[in-house]
Parts: sequence; C-alpha cells; structure tokens
Amino acid sequence: MLNFLSPSASKFKFRNLKTYSSTEWLIDNKKNYRNVFDRYEVDYIYAEFSFHNKQFDVKNWILKFNLKCFFQNKDGSSSLICDLKFDKEIEQEDPVIYIREGWGNKDKGAFWKEGTYCWEAFIDNKKIETDFFHIYETGKEYISPSSYINIKSIQLYECGGDTDLAEATNPYKVFSSETTRYVGFRLLLNNLLLKKRWFCEVKMRIYHQNRSLKAELSVIFPVKREDPTIDASFYWGSDEFGSWTKGSYIIEFSFLEELIAVVPLEVATLIEEGTVEVYRNPQYEAELSTEGGSETLTDFILRTNQSILIQKLANSEIAIVIKELLNYADKKGLNGLTKKVVNLSAKFNRLTKNEHSEAEDKVYNEINEALIDLVYDLDLLNLSEV
Repeated sequence: MLNFLSPSASKFKFRNLKTYSSTEWLIDNKKNYRNVFDRYEVDYIYAEFSFHNKQFDVKNWILKFNLKCFFQNKDGSSSLICDLKFDKEIEQEDPVIYIREGWGNKDKGAFWKEGTYCWEAFIDNKKIETDFFHIYETGKEYISPSSYINIKSIQLYECGGDTDLAEATNPYKVFSSETTRYVGFRLLLNNLLLKKRWFCEVKMRIYHQNRSLKAELSVIFPVKREDPTIDASFYWGSDEFGSWTKGSYIIEFSFLEELIAVVPLEVATLIEEGTVEVYRNPQYEAELSTEGGSETLTDFILRTNQSILIQKLANSEIAIVIKELLNYADKKGLNGLTKKVVNLSAKFNRLTKNEHSEAEDKVYNEINEALIDLVYDLDLLNLSEV
C-alpha cells in the first residue's frame, strides 16, 4: 500500500476547472462561472482551478502549477494564447485550494476575438483538466440577449433521468410531491444568430418560496446554422421520489447574465396538467405560449417579493419584516416610511415585553395590518432581503 506521506504519493485530488470573467465575489467563495461570452462584454477571462489538499493538517508543500490558454484554429490546430507558470506554497490549514489566474486587456472587446478557446491546467507538467469556452460577436457593440435569442415557449414535465423531452406530450402546471422524480424544463428559443454555428448557454436557478436557493445549473446547447429554433431541454431532481416537497418555487432563466424569464412552479399532492405561466423580460418581442401571460416579469417579481413579506407576516415574523422595511427605507432615503415603521416597531417591542392580553392582541393585529398595507403600497422590487 502506498504511504500518503511518501514523495511519490499524490498530494491533491482534482476538484474543478472553471471559467469566468467577473471578479465579483459570491457566496461560498464562488464566481459567476460561464463558458459563453459576447466579445464586447469581456476584458479579462479567468480560470479557477480547485483541488482537495490531501496534505491537510499534515504538512505544507509546494505546488508546481502551469496554466495555458489556447485558441482553437479552424484546421483543428491550437495556438497558444498564454502560458502561466508559478510555484505556490500549499499550507496544511487549507482543505480546499483555489488558484485563479486570467489573461486579457483592460479594454473590453480589445483582446478576446470571436472563436473557441480552452484552458489547460498542469501540475508537475502533467495535464489535469481542460475547459473550453466560446466568444461570439453580433456586429453590435452593445450586449443584449435580444441579439442572440428570444423565447418562444417554456413547458415543464415530470420525467425520468433518461427522458427525451422532445417526445413528451403532457406538460404539468402542478407537480405531485409523491410521484415527481425529475422536473423537465423545455425551452424553445428563437435563434436570431442564424448565420453562425454557436453554443447557447442557459442558466437556471430554482428558489423555494422563502427565496432559499434549491438548485443552480448551467447547460450549453450546440446551435446549427440557419436553425430557427433552439431546443434547450434539461431537467433537475433525483431517481428517487422526495426531491420535490410541497410548496411554491420560482424558476429563473438567464442568458448572458441577464434574466430572461421567470416561471412559478407548484408542488402539491395531486398533479395538474397544463402550461405554466411564463413571465418574460419585456425587452423581448416574441410571444409566449401561456395561459394568462399578460403580467410582465417586473410585475411578477414585485408581486412575488410582496407575497414573501406577507407570508412572513402570516407566520408572525413581524420583527423580520420590520427590519427589512427599515433597510429598504434607509437605502431609498424614505424618511416618511422610516418614521412609520419605527413607530410600529416601538409598539411591537412594548408588546413583546408583556404577556398578551385581549387588548394587546388587538394592538398586535393592528400592527400586522399596518405592515401589510405598507408592503402593498411600496415598490419592493429592489428590496435586498427578499
């Protein structure tokens, strides 16, 4: 048996090689990973190489790392873009190691041209992983999903892990918590980049009704020249029942980091066939196959944010709603709102110090109703807490 402390033993276990362009820090030490970019939105493009440190809590060691980027020529050959070499000390206190390096130019659109590229990561001159990414241009120096796609329809299905959604015939608008394995998402997109072969990357995020993130995935679809429709079908769930519990969910679809549509999903006891409502970004002109789709995406997000606060009030989470309203008022400079909420907060705090009598219960209900009125009267679209 190989001793993991011996010089010949591997000191790492590969985790991921991912590509991104925005240096903004996200929760859990993540970046906004992507593999498809518009030429005029990128200055630098970065690679993130991560691995598990098998010498964790044992000893420090030196990593000899090499990161290369190649342009894929049309004849099948590759041209070297950059070759980054360095030695990095890996400290035993770190269980997971992230190495982030990039290449480009500070002026967007100046360095990265249209084409297919790849990052290749090496340790001790041995290639560990490759990650391809694609850059396109539409002839317009402004970036908009409407230069690439618009939405034709979105339908949801209950399916297994090997289902071809193109052959599915019965879409659902309500799913059963007892019989749902995977929820299949079939997006039909109008291809507006007809003269190119390209890759369409769609991101999906699923939120529970309390806005906790349930799932996030990114899927890339090859698009043929002159193909008018992109069938972007994928699914999320499990082979076992129980991945989907009863409640309301919100599904967000993004392209080029812009929200293009939102779909509500309901999980109950019994299924209900039908087409879900699709709330699209109003900049897109394509009509959707919906059963009621007069409400805009902005209207839906506003209504959803309001309903979350109302639900919190229904669950007696008055203190949380007060805090969120005060944060909103402070950011917007709404002194009148601040005074109203502070007064309601003072009344609420006096109640919580005593046992509720019948009179105090009446005041409690009055506070609750006053907060509900404030929620419905305000534009809460940019409320950070929801």
